[in-house]
Amino acid sequence: MWLEGVGWVLDVEDAVANKITAVISRGEIRDYLDALSIRESKRFSDTELYRIAKEHDETFSPELFAESLSMMTRLPDWRFDAYVTRKELKELRKQAEAWMESIRKDGKESQSSKRTSEMQEDRQTSHRGDVFVNGYTKADGTQVAAHWRSRPDRSRI
Repeated sequence: MWLEGVGWVLDVEDAVANKITAVISRGEIRDYLDALSIRESKRFSDTELYRIAKEHDETFSPELFAESLSMMTRLPDWRFDAYVTRKELKELRKQAEAWMESIRKDGKESQSSKRTSEMQEDRQTSHRGDVFVNGYTKADGTQVAAHWRSRPDRSRI
């Protein structure tokens, strides 16, 4: 983007995308701090942050981001000394944990919603003679098929 009197500058969304995806690709202390600062600014919702990051890097996923962000909570405190005080670090780690929990919660709701819609789709039973087949997907991803007869088997009568 061209800024009068300055020249070419990085668009805000591009800069945000670079910072969010850097948590995964680079994982430097400043990347964690920048990502948390971006979120704390509330200029973008979490959904917008994920969309922007996904547009920048098609392999981005909130779940992978959360996994990468979790490294921040495992790094030794001294690694942050050049950037923040120990008190600030404690608060930043709480923010990171809250963000990771939000992603996990959203992921579970999304999976639950997906499973519900899959089950509803699966409930469009197929009819094979007197036998209906109904299937669904368990939480662990395994497919389950349930078979039942719609009326008594008359071949035995």
